[in-house]
Amino acid sequence: NGPRLSPTMATGKADLDALSADARKHITTVIAPRACQMLPKREELDNEIKWQERNPLRFVRPNVLLAVSGLAHLCADTVDVPAETTAALRGIAEKLAGFHEWENFKRCTEVKLYYPQAGGHIRGAANDSIIRTLTNLARHSAADASLFFDACYTWSSPRGNSDEIKLDDDDDALLTRVAPFVPVDQLEIIFTIVFSPCRRLNSEVLGTLARHVGAIFAHRAEEVPPELVRKLIDAARDKTKYDGCMAGIRDWDSRNAARSVATAMGKTAAKASSSIASLRLLLPFVDDAATRLWALHVTSWMLYCSLYGRFLAKAPLATPEVFHRVSRHLEAVDDCEDDVLCPLARTLACFARADALGAGDGALRAAVASLTPRVVDLIRNLDAKAKAREPLSNDMDRETYRAARKLRGRTRETMGALYAFLAEGAIVGAAGAVELLAEETVRCDFDFSVDWGAKAVRRVAEGTNGGAEGTHGGPAEVLVGALGERLRRRLAAGGEKKSGLREELSAIAAFGGRAERVVPDLLSFLSRADKEDEDDDTDDMDGDSISSLLEALVALGPDVYRRHAVAVAEWARRYIERRRAYMEKEREWGSEIIEDKISHPARQIIQSLGMDAAPYARELVVLTWYHTRHCWTECEMEEENFLPRRLFLSRCRTLRLVAEFGDRCPETAVSALLDQVLSWTATEEVHAWPVSRDERDWRLEAHVFSTLRRLGPDRLAPHADRIIANVTNPPEFRTSAVELVAALPDGMSRAPLLELIRSDDPRKRRAAARSRRWRIDDVPAGLFRTIQDALAEGLHNSDDDELGFCRRVAGVEAKCARELGLTADDAPVVDDDDSSESDDESLGFGR
Repeated sequence: NGPRLSPTMATGKADLDALSADARKHITTVIAPRACQMLPKREELDNEIKWQERNPLRFVRPNVLLAVSGLAHLCADTVDVPAETTAALRGIAEKLAGFHEWENFKRCTEVKLYYPQAGGHIRGAANDSIIRTLTNLARHSAADASLFFDACYTWSSPRGNSDEIKLDDDDDALLTRVAPFVPVDQLEIIFTIVFSPCRRLNSEVLGTLARHVGAIFAHRAEEVPPELVRKLIDAARDKTKYDGCMAGIRDWDSRNAARSVATAMGKTAAKASSSIASLRLLLPFVDDAATRLWALHVTSWMLYCSLYGRFLAKAPLATPEVFHRVSRHLEAVDDCEDDVLCPLARTLACFARADALGAGDGALRAAVASLTPRVVDLIRNLDAKAKAREPLSNDMDRETYRAARKLRGRTRETMGALYAFLAEGAIVGAAGAVELLAEETVRCDFDFSVDWGAKAVRRVAEGTNGGAEGTHGGPAEVLVGALGERLRRRLAAGGEKKSGLREELSAIAAFGGRAERVVPDLLSFLSRADKEDEDDDTDDMDGDSISSLLEALVALGPDVYRRHAVAVAEWARRYIERRRAYMEKEREWGSEIIEDKISHPARQIIQSLGMDAAPYARELVVLTWYHTRHCWTECEMEEENFLPRRLFLSRCRTLRLVAEFGDRCPETAVSALLDQVLSWTATEEVHAWPVSRDERDWRLEAHVFSTLRRLGPDRLAPHADRIIANVTNPPEFRTSAVELVAALPDGMSRAPLLELIRSDDPRKRRAAARSRRWRIDDVPAGLFRTIQDALAEGLHNSDDDELGFCRRVAGVEAKCARELGLTADDAPVVDDDDSSESDDESLGFGR
């Protein structure tokens, strides 16, 4: 009975997981039949309990639900059980599936569901336990998968005041787990549920459910009935509107749902190695002229995700016979504007690309090469027709304008599919493929609406890596030359063609070190950034273009960008001076901060010079500055105003290199470091560091202090007045600044430290006492006792924020050194001679 079951199953998950396979099997065999008998059938309750009172805890004891949950966790991976036990587990899953659907769909009252947009409500405990149990019993609960799809739809209460989203992470996990085990007899029901236009639903929920349908179809690819495939094709063709979509959500139609099903089907099939079986479902409909167009659309969606430009297959897809079976339809296309051309070319391109994956033996190389001349002719004909059209104009009437714009978009999409196949032809060495790509790269206008084959060029770069690209006249050499010519045309055009360089730069980056010949052209573009944006209307170099240029240089590899690092450093110097001049002119302090998308690749290139980067130390330091607003917006600051790890560690590496410059470090770099940690001079506050103190990342500030200390007293001596003024006349006292005073030559630091020891402020006395090792003959008579008292007082005031700051820095620096791959010799120096002061380590600098 229930009371006797619960002590057995109430043990923790760790105890259950520790049981042997035989113990699991025995417990499951004994308990499953009895647990099944204790769960009532849903049909027995429909007429006895009013809808206001429907709650699983009214008819199932909590300890029974607990026992069933433990049982499901116990046998989640157990397959070899007696037939009687299997039937009992199936009965448990069936009853719980009924309760779940009854609770979430049939019940017409408000229930607590996970709905983050409404304040983060949670499921009821009973329903939460049921859904986890069903997830663990996925092999058995999959027989009722249609009920889970039903339960995920939105519903309206009888009062008409509720439209709750019924899909959360638990539902998603349940549908994912049952997908491989859904029986064939459920497929038709599930498809009808998702594609029924009369349902009241949320389009986001529909998209998620459609993806789960695609996963189920992929797992059952060899058993999906042809009638269901035809319905999927019809749904893509008919574009039936879902009139019941909730207001405020973008409308979906059956074509959107079919695309989601096909894309998920392709992703799952690639992981489950069932891509070929899924493809065979659609081939008969591709051969049929009545269904060919939309069968090809579904096939292309299954092989290529156009939303993200992602190729989905992970293994060869087609034999030469299958490739010829599909390609003969391309040879039969007479009109280059035929609607079937786009999905057909995309499908063939996916076949060709998949042929080189895994253990593919290149069986399609000859077929691809023989078809490429036909594709070249189609591209030329389509391009000629596009040029002959009347350009878009505001003088057109509305309908004509919309039709022309739609045709232009369809042409661009078709051209992209043909270029995709052309790239595969170039990779296999088909005649005319590389030449056409190079010709279009040089010739095409600098307009976002014109497709010049940038993605195809990138694909050729990836596909020829390590192949014939090293030979004279190979694909890489030809295309890199064309890209260089295109850049020179862009440079000559100046500001007349205002469009981004992202496509060109991403294509160059794909070639890596093979594109070194275009580096002078990239640097020429980078020099244009020296112009004043506000005063020069012909300058189209915005922040995104500059960052793309620097990222392209980085992508060429360290061997390449190291040879041009001096030119980048000189550009960075001019760029920083221009920003500083603008700051002084407009009094806009935040403008001096350079966004990380520019500063990060610039630092990486300059740092490749190693110790030869010493003349540019000031530029490296300025490129580590940041603004919390930028970091919050672009990468979300972590807790306690910490910079994200990627941004923090890269800056620490830069500061470590600056510290190694030693005597070679210029005075301007030391001044820039002081700008980051000092906020006061003798006369005014320094605004060059626009991060308020309570928003700074103290870990990075600690590394700046460490860098200053590592540079040595001789490098700090010229700035002694500024450092001392920061502790003797500050807007607010900071313990860490005292450590910097102690780093000055002894003759400069002794007097201000003694002045702090004589102060009435106990924080100043403690900081000065800790800052150095005082000897009795170093201080005037009577002050040594004051120092001893201050040190003793500091040990009893461990909650001092500044003291806590000092104590944590050594650990932060040591961890950072490990993450940066530095040796033990490079780690912060910590004096271990006096264990009584080990908790009072100064900022990781040693004493």
